[in-house]
Amino acid sequence: MPTSLKLGFALEHSLGHATHAKNLKAALDADRLIQPQLVELPYHNTPGAWAKLPVIRSNWSLRASLGAYLGLRGQELDALFFHTQVTSLLSAGLMERTPSLISLDATPLQYDQLGAHYGHAPGNGKLEAIKSRLNQRAFSAARGLITWSQWAKDSLVSDYGVPADKIQVIPPGVDITSWDQARALRQPRSADKPQHLAAGNALALGHREEHDRGALYAYNTRTLERGPALFVESRLHSGFAQFGLGVGVR
Repeated sequence: MPTSLKLGFALEHSLGHATHAKNLKAALDADRLIQPQLVELPYHNTPGAWAKLPVIRSNWSLRASLGAYLGLRGQELDALFFHTQVTSLLSAGLMERTPSLISLDATPLQYDQLGAHYGHAPGNGKLEAIKSRLNQRAFSAARGLITWSQWAKDSLVSDYGVPADKIQVIPPGVDITSWDQARALRQPRSADKPQHLAAGNALALGHREEHDRGALYAYNTRTLERGPALFVESRLHSGFAQFGLGVGVR
């Protein structure tokens, strides 16, 4: 009988990362050779009195990285897995002692470039310099890195100096069994009209729109099990307008 592995997982729960964490946990539940030590880090209502301290409570990087460090330190673990890199910032020392992987969808610099779409803005120069050093140290301490795309891998190489052979591109994939509700909305496909699927925590659940140039299906990943959501983020209108598509609540 193979020996089981004791693995530590620090999992960010924000936006689509909550779905990724759910999928990882389901895979771990099905693997009898892994004994997982899970440290789950929700963006809202991060557990622990320390998460409510001044400065920490208003800084996600601090909350996520400190929560991961406190949850993993002192554990006898064979390896560590951090998703995303935000959770790893204060654990470089742990990673230098224990084989570790960091998984990420985008690098911090890429997130800053797209920040306006997430309500995010870079901090002051001194703070950003500290964050950059922490990221560099974490990337260096990790045994390997996993990116969801070649785009993110290219940034690790060009912006952070990470050796290309240290990085594996592994798309997160989709658990199609979680999308059974979509079957009720399925319509015959038109050969001359594309079908567009949008999923996120700011979309109307089960919403479908027909347009001359195609159809848009929108699902709210935050409310798939609780019923329709009544909130649609306004900036989605402009985002889909270029395709001749609109977003609304039925």
